[in-house]
This record gives sequence, structure tokens and C-alpha cells, in this order.
Amino acid sequence: MVVVGIWTLSFKKVIVTYVLGVLGIAGLLFPDWDYLDRDYSRWFSPLIEQEKPALAFISE
Repeated sequence: MVVVGIWTLSFKKVIVTYVLGVLGIAGLLFPDWDYLDRDYSRWFSPLIEQEKPALAFISE
């Protein structure tokens, strides 16, 4: 990020590089997609057994 800013002397490119880096890392490291694949309003409640397809398959 600093290299981009110094090399191009553009604050806008620094911000774009930073945002793309954060989103890229979050996309790779975001945990538990089954949990996040629900409606946003239900993110703060625990998963129930029917919402865990991988765990339900293993327990059978």
C-alpha cells in the first residue's frame, strides 16, 4: 500500500489498494459460510441442527 502511494503519488490508488486487499483477505479467511449464508437478521442467533448440512450428514 505504501509502495503504491509512493510510486504513483496518488492517495486514491492507495485507498483502492487497501480496500481490495482487505476484501481479498476477508474473502479467503471469512469463517463458517453456513453461518453467514443465512438472513442477516439471524447472524446473531446460534445455528440449529437443520441449518448445518455438513454436520447433519456426518452425524447420520
